[in-house]
Amino acid sequence: LFAKSETEISKAKEMLTAWNDKRTVDEKKNLVHRGYWEVYMSRATNSDMRGATVYDISTHSFTQGTDWGACILELVMAGENPYNYKGVNYVEGLKKCKDANGNYGPFASNCWALMAFKACGEPIEDSLLKSVLQSAKANSQGDDIRAWCVSAVSDEIPFEEFLPIALSLKETQTENGVWGNAYTNGCYATAIASTGVNLEYYSTDKGSFLDQFKKLYMDSNGMF
Repeated sequence: LFAKSETEISKAKEMLTAWNDKRTVDEKKNLVHRGYWEVYMSRATNSDMRGATVYDISTHSFTQGTDWGACILELVMAGENPYNYKGVNYVEGLKKCKDANGNYGPFASNCWALMAFKACGEPIEDSLLKSVLQSAKANSQGDDIRAWCVSAVSDEIPFEEFLPIALSLKETQTENGVWGNAYTNGCYATAIASTGVNLEYYSTDKGSFLDQFKKLYMDSNGMF
C-alpha cells in the first residue's frame, strides 16, 4: 500500500516536464498574475524562483483567516519573515481573526490557519486541529477544502487515525477515476501525496488517476 510505484512516478515526471517546458520566461519569473497561487505552484514543482517577482501581499484585502493564512504561506515560501514583513506582523493578524468559538473565519479559514501556523512553527491549538480534522473526515465543505484539510492534518495525528481518512478518499472518486475539475484534482493530488499511499491504490477500471487526469485535463501542449 505504501510502496513507491516507479511507473506512477515516471508518469508524474513526464507530465511535469511537458508542462514546465511550455511555460514562458514570464510565467516562470513574473509570479503575480494569480496572486499567491503562483508561488505555491513554483514551490510545489521545485521551480527556480531566483530573480522572480512575486505577488505583493501588502496589496491584498484581508477579511478572514484564509487571507492571512494564505499570505503567510507565500511569505514563508519566498523566504520572508511573516512576523515582520514591511512592518506588518501577519501571524498576529491571523491570530486576531480567532472568534469566541475558536474559529478563524468561514469556509476553509481554519484549514489555512492550521497550515500557516505549522509553517511558522507556532503551537497548534487542540480546538483548531479538531475542527480541521473533522473537515478531513467528512466532505461537508466540498472536495477542495476536504483535500486541503487531509493534507494539513496528515502529520498532526497518529498514523492509525489518519490511515482510514487517507483510504476514504477513494470513496468520492467519480466514475472517471478523478475528483471533479482540474483544480479539484490538484487539491486531491496534494492530499494523496501527503498520505504516502501508493497512487495505484486510487486506480479504477478506467485506469490510473494520473492517466485519467492527463486524458481529461491536459491538452496537447502539455498545459492544464
